[in-house]
Amino acid sequence: MSVDDQWNSEAKRHRLMSPTSITSVAEQDMEVDVADKARAAAEARRNTVSSPPSSSNFDHDTRQNFLHLIERQLLERNTKAVVLTALETLEKITFNVLKNPSEAKFKSVKHSNSLIKKNIIDVPGAREYLLACKFAPGVKEHVEVLNFPTRPTERQLAILNTGHVILRKKIEDIKKMHETQISMKQKEADAENSRKASALLKIRDDRERQKVRATRERMARMAMERQAQIEPN
Repeated sequence: MSVDDQWNSEAKRHRLMSPTSITSVAEQDMEVDVADKARAAAEARRNTVSSPPSSSNFDHDTRQNFLHLIERQLLERNTKAVVLTALETLEKITFNVLKNPSEAKFKSVKHSNSLIKKNIIDVPGAREYLLACKFAPGVKEHVEVLNFPTRPTERQLAILNTGHVILRKKIEDIKKMHETQISMKQKEADAENSRKASALLKIRDDRERQKVRATRERMARMAMERQAQIEPN
């Protein structure tokens, strides 16, 4: 190696080992670290702002809204028979959409349909329940309708499913309650019939005893009369 080459190599080594070079590298590392932290903080802020409510809280609020509509609207403002028919109609509508999500005919509910008008539109709280299931009011061929979205989101389908499940459970509860009431009334009627039968039996027994006593008394009188005729004065 020539003297000039040795000199250049030595100078380069000194430059790499110089405090100025070391400081420059450290500063670059610090800048990269600060930039990484800034990006992480910005990402955290974005996640905090854009994160939706937790699924459990959302589902709870959705369920409570449906239950409120049934308890405070349907049951308080209609007879039980009307409520049961309305719930069964709502259950059928929601079931058809869930079972046939691509069938447009199941996603449109016409106000002009006689059964829909009687069991949904004219029943306070029933139409509101469909709206809570993400049906939306509209007009089709000059007729008022309630439409479920053509391309529903997963959340809309989840809400519809929650509404459907609550309908099925409520229908089951109402029917069980109705059956229990019928059973209780039947038991009361059976008990009343049993009391009446016992009372009638007691009356018949009393009459029989009275007849027997009257017969005995008559026979005793007749015997006394015969005895009196036989005995001399």
